[in-house]
Amino acid sequence: MAAAGVAAGHDITVLTCQSGQEIARQNSLKEFPAGGRVRASQYELQRLSFPPHCSSWSTLARENYSELIIKHPGPVGFVRLVRSQTLGLRAVGIYHTDFPQYVRILTDDSFLETLTWNYMHWFYSQLDIVYVNSQDYRRSWIERGIPAEKLSIFAPGAGYTDVPSIQAGRTLLASQGPA
Repeated sequence: MAAAGVAAGHDITVLTCQSGQEIARQNSLKEFPAGGRVRASQYELQRLSFPPHCSSWSTLARENYSELIIKHPGPVGFVRLVRSQTLGLRAVGIYHTDFPQYVRILTDDSFLETLTWNYMHWFYSQLDIVYVNSQDYRRSWIERGIPAEKLSIFAPGAGYTDVPSIQAGRTLLASQGPA
């Protein structure tokens, strides 16, 4: 997505805590060593990376970004959300993974699933725009209380130029990256 945006002439920077990504070969990447990583014991291939506080904060404060696009509600996404609010930046999110269902399947614990739904609702309700990948997901989030005007459809496989919310100015795609 970032590569397509850069190719289309948009000023995009990807801020990540992961290494070895394909995007790392591009000039639009600012990669920080993770401040910490946690593995999920039930899902060996998945890791949560925690962004380094000081260096990522100073990058956001120093650069003149107009909005943040947040790919995940995990540790990196949470930090980007807080920082977008602190700096008064527009925050755009992409909902693409059913984390509450993963939690239910991996833990067989309905309390943890409910807790995850509550966090997801809180997280996505803080954003200015949330892209979902179908009308069904849009309806589901409206039923869960996210205002309809905040929800837009971003079809799977859509390119960067298909995202109408990108405004003139510098955009930061906050990425947790692959595990």
